[in-house]
Amino acid sequence: MVYREGPTPAGSCPRCRETLEPREGVDAKVCPTCGGVFAGLEASQRIVRAFDRALMGVAFEASLGKAKPRDSGMPVSCPECLLAMQKIRIESAACEVDACPAHGTWFDTHELEHVIRAYEAFRRRGGRAAPPTPARAPMVPPRESPRDASLVDQLVDAMFSDS
Repeated sequence: MVYREGPTPAGSCPRCRETLEPREGVDAKVCPTCGGVFAGLEASQRIVRAFDRALMGVAFEASLGKAKPRDSGMPVSCPECLLAMQKIRIESAACEVDACPAHGTWFDTHELEHVIRAYEAFRRRGGRAAPPTPARAPMVPPRESPRDASLVDQLVDAMFSDS
């Protein structure tokens, strides 16, 4: 972090601080610089339930020609509330996403495509094998957050349940 850079402003990419651009009709915001996508709660839940061509198109367009940023392992801030997001490992998609229990999920470049494809593969198999199960990383306490781990659990359950 650059000296005196300050916290990431609301509405900015948690990786590169560029202003996120909303995508109409899909409940998602895109970083034009690094290709990350912030999917709102509704969009995050749709990933589990059905293949969403519009969201896949946003993911593909956002990541086109962009390399995945190096993850320092430090928690990233939610672009909406600026609180630390919970890291969630999705083995079948070979990625770790960051989720805010109140606002949605941050996908670094190419991660949204991988997660959408993992769930689609599960549905095509007729649910015969294990679904793409998120493994929760240890909870990182957000700075001065009134939220607790139970809200993170509710988000994860809503995002990754097959009901």
